[in-house]
Amino acid sequence: MTVSLKHLIGRGITYWIFFRSSNEKSLLDHGLNVGVACLLCKGVSRFEEYVL
Repeated sequence: MTVSLKHLIGRGITYWIFFRSSNEKSLLDHGLNVGVACLLCKGVSRFEEYVL
């Protein structure tokens, strides 16, 4: 388990849908670093584009 995943789980963030209403600033406020926040925001939009 990665440090970022442990951090998210520790904050109660366990579903990808949380990121639909998140932006990089809110993820930074949750303690994630800039790179992870950026990748998560981009990843959710791509996930929705190709899967949903």
